[in-house]
Amino acid sequence: MDRIASIFKHQRELLGYSLEDLSVKTKLTTHQLQAIEAGDINYFKDDITYFPFMVRFVANILKVDYESIKPDVEQIIATFHSTQAFKKIQQRDEIHRSVHRKANKLGVKKKNNIDFTFVGLILLLTILVIALVFTFFTTILPRLVTSTNTDNDLVELPDNPTDEEPDTPIDPVEPEIVISISELTYNTYAITNFDESVKVVFKVTPKLRQSWIRFSLNGSIVALPATATYPVNQEVIYEITPTLNDEISIRLGDMVGGNVEIMVNDQVIILNSRFDTRASNGGNAGFIIFKFTGE
Repeated sequence: MDRIASIFKHQRELLGYSLEDLSVKTKLTTHQLQAIEAGDINYFKDDITYFPFMVRFVANILKVDYESIKPDVEQIIATFHSTQAFKKIQQRDEIHRSVHRKANKLGVKKKNNIDFTFVGLILLLTILVIALVFTFFTTILPRLVTSTNTDNDLVELPDNPTDEEPDTPIDPVEPEIVISISELTYNTYAITNFDESVKVVFKVTPKLRQSWIRFSLNGSIVALPATATYPVNQEVIYEITPTLNDEISIRLGDMVGGNVEIMVNDQVIILNSRFDTRASNGGNAGFIIFKFTGE
C-alpha cells in the first residue's frame, strides 16, 4: 500500500494536480484520495470490493500503468481479508476465555457456599411445611366444616353481561409510492410518480454472458458502481434520490439476445425488440436512458 501511495502522490504533484482537481476527474471524494495516498486500507473496509476500481481510476488519470501496480493491489486485498479473519478469530477466542473465567468464578462461589445455603434452605422449607399444616388443621378446616350457604352469600350477575372493549384508534397506513415507467422511444423511458425524498434503485444483471456496464448521471460518469466488465449473474446496483429532470444513462457492452436484465426498484424493464435488432446490426454496445419527468 505504501508503494502505491508514494507513486500516486509523486505523480499527482508532478502533474500539478491538487486533491480537489483529482477528485473532479476521478469522481472520488477527497477523503478517499487522501486515504489512498496515506496508505490507509482500513478506510475502505466497507467498500473493499470497489478498492481495485478506485485505484484503476486514479492510475488512469495520473497516467500510471495499472498493470505495474496490479500485483500490489491484489496483495493488499489478500492481506486485508487475512487480517480481518485473524481479528475475528482473536475476538472469538477472547469471548471463550471470558466465559470460561466467569464460569470458574461461579463454580468456586458455589463450592464455598454450598454447605451453608443448602442446609439453611432445608431448614426453612421444613419450618414452612410445619406451619402450613398447623394452620390448615387449626384454622381453615374448622371453617370449611361449619360454613353454610346463605342468600347473602350469593352474588347477583347482570342479565346480559358483555365484554365490550373501548374502541382504540387505528393509525392510518400511508400507501407505498410505486413509480410509473413508460416507454418514450425504443431505448428511452420516462419515470413518473416518484418521491424526491425516496431512493430509486437501478439493478443490471448479465444473464447469458459477461457484459461491460457503465452508469452516467446527467451526462457524468458515476464512480460507483465502477465502469467494468461484470460476470454472469453479478448484480450491478446504482441508487439515486432523484430530482425532477434527472437523467440516468446505462451503457451496455453486450445486449444481444436479451443478455442483460434491467430492473428499476422491483419492476423488470421489458426492452423494445428494436433495441436488440439495432444492437445486433451496429455492434453489441448500446444505451438505455431513464428520465425523471414528474407527472
